[in-house]
Amino acid sequence: MNTHTHHKHDRAFALLGTLSAALTLTLALRVATLATPAAKGEMVSNVGEYVAMTTKSGNEEVLAVLDNRDELLLIYKVVNQSKLEIMGRESLPALFAAARGQAGG
Repeated sequence: MNTHTHHKHDRAFALLGTLSAALTLTLALRVATLATPAAKGEMVSNVGEYVAMTTKSGNEEVLAVLDNRDELLLIYKVVNQSKLEIMGRESLPALFAAARGQAGG
């Protein structure tokens, strides 16, 4: 396996991990909302075909957007709490296919 392919797989696994964390957090917040009416969900928002989640990545704040219509995962860095800088854009079908291929399934 060459270095480029290895780097591509590492990136796919990192984004898959981010997606997994976003989905887990969304599920946890949904359960918390059902269990506790006063639960806050400032970190996750679901509007139509989009799910957005903010989280900390080291000392930076990151916005992950799941676009269900176009099956995309978009990752943005929040800059000075006033603008977004795109860090990555991944096709969800391609991301899951790469992960399945890497896992041997």
